[in-house]
Amino acid sequence: MVDKLQAKDVVWIVNDISELGVRIGDQCFFLYKGESLVYEAEDTDSGNRMLIRTVGKREFGETCQPINMDDVQKASLMGINIRNQKVSASDCDRWQPMPDQLPSVEPE
Repeated sequence: MVDKLQAKDVVWIVNDISELGVRIGDQCFFLYKGESLVYEAEDTDSGNRMLIRTVGKREFGETCQPINMDDVQKASLMGINIRNQKVSASDCDRWQPMPDQLPSVEPE
């Protein structure tokens, strides 16, 4: 049986091309359009080794601003700012309940 990850096992990072990601052990995953990108260490346009560091305070904000998927098309046609609108769980079929989380137990 595989042990469940603890919060300390996941490190929020940013790479040198401004992508938000997480580091779990020696693996790094970066957010791109709702999917996870995995780069090789030297998989950059310049051919140099990709750089990563932990996310700084206020760098990405305290929240992500979800948008209503059905408003995206309307907004692009009418030039409406959709960033400050309340998100609706009925906007698409991708919403799902978050799985139960077991409380973390810190070692004594």
